[in-house]
Amino acid sequence: MAEAVFEVRHSGSGLTLVTDAGISTATVAVGLGRVLLAVAQPGGAADLMLDPIDARHLGERLILAAGEVETTVQAEDAA
Repeated sequence: MAEAVFEVRHSGSGLTLVTDAGISTATVAVGLGRVLLAVAQPGGAADLMLDPIDARHLGERLILAAGEVETTVQAEDAA
């Protein structure tokens, strides 16, 4: 079941989501010639070390996905 999102906080290094399940964070950092994506939520965490090309690909996929969602919402609002 989807969690209720109460607040999204933007920071210089990522996002913090406050939900009914607790606080989740997504952080991006740069070091050692790679991009670190660290995600933490109640009950678990994951860290990914990405080469620059993979980080760019992930960024492009996120932008495309956001665009698809925005287009869908606009179409629903227009109907």
